[in-house]
Amino acid sequence: MLKTAALVLALLVPARLVAADTSSQQAERAVVMMEQVATVIDTHKDNCDAMGDALAAWMDKNAAELQHLKEAGKALTAKQKQEFSDKYKDRMEAVGKKMMPALQKCGQNTKVTDAMKKAK
Repeated sequence: MLKTAALVLALLVPARLVAADTSSQQAERAVVMMEQVATVIDTHKDNCDAMGDALAAWMDKNAAELQHLKEAGKALTAKQKQEFSDKYKDRMEAVGKKMMPALQKCGQNTKVTDAMKKAK
């Protein structure tokens, strides 16, 4: 359960670190994508297999953009990362709160863990 939650954050956190001064559109898009993942997870909180299927479909559809955002995030300075954290703190906390109950329930589901591996 916690391993899956940590994997979600590890996969998405680098994507969220696209600095606004590098590209405010990329930073906003990264946060929107994380919100979408949280919605997919929350929507399927009562059916772990459906959650895994929906996550896999979302990851497949957005794989190229996720990879682009992750790569862009690698080039950020500590200052840029802090600026992002300051700007998007509330939204990022809301993402975590939205998906954690469902991940606690479905975090060990094979379809969910397999889907999350696609974002590596």
